[in-house]
Amino acid sequence: MLDTLVIFGVVLSGITLLCMNILPASAAGWKQDYVFSMAWLIRMFYVIVYPLKEVVKFLLNILLRLIGIKGVQSLALQRQLAYIGEHEGPKRLEEEERKMIKHIIDFGDTTVREIMVPRIDMVCAPVDSTPKQIIELIKTHGHSRIPIYEGRVDNVVGVLYAKDLLLTIGENGSDGIDLRKIARRPYFVPESKLVNELMQEFRRERVHIAIVVDEYGGVAGLVTMEDILEEIVGEIQDEYDREERPIVQIGENVWLVNGRVSIDEVEEELGIEIPYDEADTIGGLVYSIVGGIPKPGEKVKVDDKVSIVVQELESQRIKSVKVILT
Repeated sequence: MLDTLVIFGVVLSGITLLCMNILPASAAGWKQDYVFSMAWLIRMFYVIVYPLKEVVKFLLNILLRLIGIKGVQSLALQRQLAYIGEHEGPKRLEEEERKMIKHIIDFGDTTVREIMVPRIDMVCAPVDSTPKQIIELIKTHGHSRIPIYEGRVDNVVGVLYAKDLLLTIGENGSDGIDLRKIARRPYFVPESKLVNELMQEFRRERVHIAIVVDEYGGVAGLVTMEDILEEIVGEIQDEYDREERPIVQIGENVWLVNGRVSIDEVEEELGIEIPYDEADTIGGLVYSIVGGIPKPGEKVKVDDKVSIVVQELESQRIKSVKVILT
C-alpha cells in the first residue's frame, strides 16, 4: 500500500511539475503567434491538471505543517522574495529595499508580542479622569487614542478617541462628561496572535488599536496599525516622534541600543548572531542572562564575540545598553 502511494505521489508530482511549471515557463519564450495557436492545448492541460495540483498542494501543506513550515504558498512566496533580495536584476536593490523584503519574509512568523508596546510604556488613563487631564495626555504624548481603565490597568473598559472627546466638548462643554459613554469598545487580542492575522482583523473590524492580553488574561501591552506597518517598512516618524535612533554606533565596535529593540533588529543591524531564544528584546536578553535586576554599568557576556553593558535603568526597566563586539 505504501509503495503504491509513493509511486502515485511521484507520478502525480511529475505531471503537475510538467504541466503547471515547465510548460508555462517554456511558453513564455515562444513566439506570440505560436503561443496563441497553442493556447487551447495549454488551457486544456490546465483544466485537467488543476484538480490534481490542488490535491498535491493539500497533502504537501499537511506534511509541511507537521514539520513546522507554514505551507506551499508561504514557502513559494518566501523563495521568490529571497531571490529578489539576493539578485540585483536590472537595477541594484537599495539596502532599505532589501531590508523591507526581509521584513516581508519574516512577517508571517511574527507574533503580536514581538511588536507590541509593553504595558510599562502604555499611555492610558483612569476612567474617572477629567477631559482636561485627557487632553494633557494627548498633547504630551501625541496619541489620538487613549485606553481607559477602571481600578487597574488590567481592567481596560474602553479606548477614548481624541476626536470623539473634542466633538463631545464642542457640543456639550467639558462639564460632567462620562468618559465611559464616549469611549469605544476595546478590541482584545492574545499576545501569541500572528501579526498578519491581526492586520486582517484590523481591516475587517475597522479598528486601529488593540489591547494585548497574556495567557492569564492580564494586560500585556497594546498594538496599533502603525506598529504593524513599521514591521514592514521600518520606523514611521510623525510630527510627535522624537528623532531618536534605536541603534547608534558610538565607537569602534560599540553601539548604544534602546532596551526595547528586538534581538532580531540588533542582529540585522550589527551583522551578528545572538544564540538566545529566551527573550525578544535586548533588554529582556540581559534579564535572562543576569537572572535578576541588573545595575547600571553591569556587564554581561553573551558569547565570545558579544558583550552587553547596562547603560541606563528606569526603575526596574532597562532603558539602554551598550553592545560591544570583540
